[in-house]
Amino acid sequence: MRLLLQTFLIGFLSTGSILAAPPRAASAPKPRAEKPPAQHANPARSPLKDFEKLPPEQRQRALENMPERRRERLERQMERLQQTPPEQRARMEQWATRLQQLPPERQQRVRSAIQEMRQLPADRQAALRQEFQAQSEMSAEQRKARTDSKDYKSAFSGPERKTLTNLNELNAPD
Repeated sequence: MRLLLQTFLIGFLSTGSILAAPPRAASAPKPRAEKPPAQHANPARSPLKDFEKLPPEQRQRALENMPERRRERLERQMERLQQTPPEQRARMEQWATRLQQLPPERQQRVRSAIQEMRQLPADRQAALRQEFQAQSEMSAEQRKARTDSKDYKSAFSGPERKTLTNLNELNAPD
């Protein structure tokens, strides 16, 4: 069940803001000014909770404005979330809230790590999720000892260790 929670969190986090604007009409690409991802207005709340609290008609409108694949994925994730035990759901909400509280550059590292992880074979994704879960329950000193260990270095490739390091932005102090 923990893997389901982590899978949902990773899927949820990788989708970015749930209430995305509708897709724009195709036009010539314009150079984009670099701007940091929007911070959540109240860091004590998560976008997921906000979405759940929307009246059904607003939630439906938001879903209708999403691209079809994203909407279908979100609907599946919401269905799985409804079946998630309360303690696991609370953990997910903490991670989502924590992500929103991070500075934009750290948020981007976490999102990039999630995308990198999604490119891995299923068995490696599972190994990284399991390690992330274990490290999330450790103190900073314990995490450091773990990541410095020979076992850790032999269990994970260099890129996998970098992905885990970036995911651990969610566990690191400010």
